[in-house]
Amino acid sequence: MRIKIQVFIYIILFLSVNKSNLFSQCAGLDADAGPDLFTCDPNMMVQLMGSIQGTYKKFMWTPSVGLSNAQVLDPMVTQKSPGIYKFKLTAEGLTSTNLVTNGDFENGNSGFSSEYNFGIPGSPFGPDWYGVGTNPQAYNSGFTNCGDNTSGGGNMLIVDGSTTPGKKVWCQTVPVTVGKTYQLEFYSMSVFPVAPGVISIVVNGTNIGTTTVSGMCDWVKFEACFVATSGSAQICLTEVSGIGYGNDFAIDDIALYEKCIDEDEVIVEIVDLKAVLNIPKRPKCSSEVFDLAGIGSSTGAKIRYEWSTDIGKIISQNGFNAKAKGSGTYTLKVIYTNGTVICEKEISVDYMAPDELFGELKGIGISNCRLDTINLDANVLTGSGDYTYRWSPDSLILIGQNTDRAKVIQPGTYNVTVTDKTTGCELILDYEVIQDTLHPIASVQGDTLIDCTKNAVALNSLLTDTSRYQLIWTKPDQTQIKDSVKIKSNLSGKYTLTVIDKKNYCQDTRDWNVKVDSLFPQIDLGTDLVIDCKNNGVNIIPTETSQTGMFGYFWNMPTGALVKETKLLDKISTQSGQVILKVINEQNGCASSDTILIKDVRQLPIIDAGVNDLLTCKINSINLQGSGPTNANTIIQWTTNGGNITSNPNSYTPIINKSGWYIMTVTDTSNSCSSWIQYL
Repeated sequence: MRIKIQVFIYIILFLSVNKSNLFSQCAGLDADAGPDLFTCDPNMMVQLMGSIQGTYKKFMWTPSVGLSNAQVLDPMVTQKSPGIYKFKLTAEGLTSTNLVTNGDFENGNSGFSSEYNFGIPGSPFGPDWYGVGTNPQAYNSGFTNCGDNTSGGGNMLIVDGSTTPGKKVWCQTVPVTVGKTYQLEFYSMSVFPVAPGVISIVVNGTNIGTTTVSGMCDWVKFEACFVATSGSAQICLTEVSGIGYGNDFAIDDIALYEKCIDEDEVIVEIVDLKAVLNIPKRPKCSSEVFDLAGIGSSTGAKIRYEWSTDIGKIISQNGFNAKAKGSGTYTLKVIYTNGTVICEKEISVDYMAPDELFGELKGIGISNCRLDTINLDANVLTGSGDYTYRWSPDSLILIGQNTDRAKVIQPGTYNVTVTDKTTGCELILDYEVIQDTLHPIASVQGDTLIDCTKNAVALNSLLTDTSRYQLIWTKPDQTQIKDSVKIKSNLSGKYTLTVIDKKNYCQDTRDWNVKVDSLFPQIDLGTDLVIDCKNNGVNIIPTETSQTGMFGYFWNMPTGALVKETKLLDKISTQSGQVILKVINEQNGCASSDTILIKDVRQLPIIDAGVNDLLTCKINSINLQGSGPTNANTIIQWTTNGGNITSNPNSYTPIINKSGWYIMTVTDTSNSCSSWIQYL
């Protein structure tokens, strides 16, 4: 077994986004700590790349521990231990606005207050006195003639120090902002060589700094800072030594600036990856699965592992541990990533396995809907010839467990583990039993209704390939028609089409319902009608049983056929003959008809009143001799105009006794026809 290690080292720079603006900003002041840094090699020092834009007074790196020099912009990081380190670059500057009025004293004795006495050249001038002028010697001949700090020829504050310590030399109240930081600065020098003065700076009663005045005519700058706690600050310069002889000095260019700080942070990440790989227990056969152990490799939330091999086989992996099988070079790569950068280290181990078994696993058949048996045959090509067999999954093996041939019916992946009893080598063979259980889709098109226009239905199968599919039609009477794409039948009820795939024996069924609509219209014209002498026409009043739907009405009258009507209406006929009404249900084509006969029975009775006769003095009554029909439907009625009927007015032979006109009216009650005749 040979182990080799390969290390990939990255020094990654990525932009810092940790800019801090917690302080007042001077125009253009910008501290940039540089890009964040990343190294995979702790022995490779990284260098910070800070920069500052704008005017600044000073800068520093914090913490200074772990840096070669905290006072340069590009120090080296001296940390070696893995970890994440943060370094802050702080730049300090001042605003351009001087809040002190007449700090250079060019406006003379104005803009400030003092507990000292103000004096001018030629007047008394001693301890507790001050003046504003260009030459200290003009106020006291013992003072040295020195120029001011600003231009060398301007004004300065000239002071003969008080013997009272803490007496205020100069005071001024300026507006400030609470919470802001301010820097007071001024220049001072001695004008007498003995006992230089000691100046203390007091802000709102609090001492913020003390300085000893420098040598003769040597202007030295002093600075002190404070944080404003109110909206105004009374700033005073006091002399605190109280020495009577000496203690003589000058002050110039007093200034107060708001202080600004700009900060930026850089992150330095040092990673020390470790990759370790071992095979704890060497397998005795190439078919045996063995462990790959990466114990000792780097771990952590940002660490991941990649396993690879050239000709071997990675069976499974879990972090820095894996299971493998077969000869080959196995490689563990340890990868660190923080989401932006990557650091890698890998180690490989070469493993030559003992001889292995070779063989093949074949299958005959597929899993189908008929559940046909599939034969699986294991054939080992190498080895001693003495083997054991173990099939999996065991629950799906029908026959042949522990033999070289197994029978199954279910689809899926089957494997057999073959063990050489002589060498102990194992061979695992896989075979995928495919499944063909795709069901055909039975679908029917055709008629759904039997009615008066169509007494049979035609049904079609949408699957028409009878070489691929077997078609079985089951009719409502349970008789069957096979291998026919189309059928016709006059039966109503449920038809079932069964489609069977001849290849995989999968089937599908589709039901098809056929209904019957043979409802005939119900119509009645009533009894036959007659036309007589009373009614010269008849009303035909049809009736129909309550029914819904759309109907057409066709009349055939004695006068001829009428056009189609969509409503059932009464009819009038003045002619005799046959009347036929045909009603058609336009939804199913069913039709009904009814017929009546109209008879014309109008016929006048044939009558005769007899011969005229004569009444005389001798014959005072006459028996008239009329004649006509004598059936039961005959009504006889005699009337007279001027005469007199004495008896039998409702017979053909009435008796009269007076001359005049006599009228005989004979009516046939069967047809209401009447005939009449006059007799004189």
